[in-house]
Amino acid sequence: MRHGILSLRNFHDPGATEMQPAMRNSIGKIFVRMLVVVAIVTLSVAGVTADDKPSTRPGYYRYPAIHGDTIVFTAEGDLWTVSIKGGEAKRLTSAPGEEVLAAISPDGKTVAFSAQYEGPMDVYTMPVDGGLPQRRTWNGDTGVAGWMPDGRLLVSTTRYSTLPDPKLVAIDSSGKYEIVPLSQAAEGAFTPDGKTLFFTRLERQPSQTKRYQGGTAESIWRYDAGSEAVSLTSDFATSHNPMFLEWPSVLSLRSRWGMGELSISAGRTCGCSI
Repeated sequence: MRHGILSLRNFHDPGATEMQPAMRNSIGKIFVRMLVVVAIVTLSVAGVTADDKPSTRPGYYRYPAIHGDTIVFTAEGDLWTVSIKGGEAKRLTSAPGEEVLAAISPDGKTVAFSAQYEGPMDVYTMPVDGGLPQRRTWNGDTGVAGWMPDGRLLVSTTRYSTLPDPKLVAIDSSGKYEIVPLSQAAEGAFTPDGKTLFFTRLERQPSQTKRYQGGTAESIWRYDAGSEAVSLTSDFATSHNPMFLEWPSVLSLRSRWGMGELSISAGRTCGCSI
């Protein structure tokens, strides 16, 4: 479906033209779950109003993170939480600066986010139910990329680059950091065993230009420890926000035909698209 919402790339069999039934069912369930998350966030926050009139307060809800039954998202520049089952959304933060890019830890107890508490954008963590934020980086202009399978925080920063290129850095609870050995890496998602990373080399191209084919178009790459990184989506389609699903599938956002779409990638080399 070139102009639809969902497309598939099968990397195991370059000649494949059709999804297996099991993968089709899995993808369908994932997509439905994502639509449910968006609907719940929209309805729940709309219902939190001073005069309790849900229809009087439309909102703009961004950067959702989900773990189990918990959703954390950004609205009005603050973090909110709501159950995936619906209900009233609870505000977690109320600082003057903006809090964005929430990511919930693998154990579901901690939420990481980028915030402007002391001027520049840095990364903080706090309990998923709310509490006092703890500053985790002092780099400036640092974004949350996610979490490592072993529980370390994964951030994107230009602090450790000789050129203005982002790098992915893993940070443990004591502040010790490990730089992912890639010259450029802005966004990333690891497989559960921590051996394979799906990432974008470049930061988000901010203009949102339709069918952009310039030099800063993002694409999805794969890096296996000890090997050279390989490009998976090098067809000038802007691909970003890789999210690991269920091996061997990776979900990413794409803008190939002038429309946003979800793309399911699986395996190692490009195959078909439907």
